[in-house]
Amino acid sequence: MSIFYKAKLGFLWILLGILLVSHQFLYAQCPNAALTVSPAATTICSGNTVPVTITSSESGIAYQLRNNASDGPLSGYFLGTGANLIINSDALAANVAIKVYAINPLSFCALDLTNVVTVTVNQPPTVATAGPDQAVCSTSA
Repeated sequence: MSIFYKAKLGFLWILLGILLVSHQFLYAQCPNAALTVSPAATTICSGNTVPVTITSSESGIAYQLRNNASDGPLSGYFLGTGANLIINSDALAANVAIKVYAINPLSFCALDLTNVVTVTVNQPPTVATAGPDQAVCSTSA
């Protein structure tokens, strides 16, 4: 093996090491848990959805709405773009606290964002108690 071949091989190993380290810094980042999630609280009618906004979502991070108590999914996954991201929940039938799960699909680093959305779900009146002049469902208290 010539000295030039060994030098080339050594250079290639150094270059590979630099690429691996830079790749790790670029893609091993965890999502920012402190991103603003809104609204803080809302009231809906049973069967409706809740639009949840993640302010300044991170580009390349996948976000999903989940039930804060059971960790069950309340939406699919949506990729952040760096802009505000609005995700609509599935239709809700009961009161729930919604959290936002965030995962970096390249590093698999995942966490829940700090803020949650508290949702109050109003049920429609039953036929037996409906009486005259009642709203089917109201989002006001």
